[in-house]
Amino acid sequence: FEVELKKISTNQLDNEIVGFHNISFNLEDAPLCKALILELATNDYLLLINTHHIICDGYSVDILINELILLYKNEKLSEIEISYSDYTEFQNSFVYSEEYYKQENYWLKVFDNGTFKFVNILEDFGVKKESNLSHFITYNFDSIFSERLNIFLKQRRSTIFEFFLATFCILLSRLSKQNEIIVAVPVARRNSSD
Repeated sequence: FEVELKKISTNQLDNEIVGFHNISFNLEDAPLCKALILELATNDYLLLINTHHIICDGYSVDILINELILLYKNEKLSEIEISYSDYTEFQNSFVYSEEYYKQENYWLKVFDNGTFKFVNILEDFGVKKESNLSHFITYNFDSIFSERLNIFLKQRRSTIFEFFLATFCILLSRLSKQNEIIVAVPVARRNSSD
């Protein structure tokens, strides 16, 4: 695994980040992770890391960042007791377990009782399939709102993810004119601190 060091000016920074972010991966060619250090000036560096989602989920990103911080502080990393192959074996064994089929059958019965209406935004609301649904809007909350939101959520022992998921469900409810909205959220199923 090699990390390239590239000297650039600050006005090239945005293009370098976008270009690095848009690197495609070939699943047959390791590694599925790339890193680049940009030197902006003397003692001013930026580390970019790009990984394929198949090898790095949100949980793993937190671990990676925390371990990079420890290494930057010249601290020693703790030994890993469970390898990634152990974790994947655990995950795969669950998929073929009695418990998995029990849970799957439960949810299939819940959604197959005819009380839920499935909404297809494209078909039910006449959205043209060739329209650009990948469009996104970026909005930055000011620091006062962010601080108030964090206090509000802390008082209710809730997370920012739960807040935005609830907001998303309200939006879907209004758009679909449905009182009950169910949104599936993937989880990591990690029961070990390793």
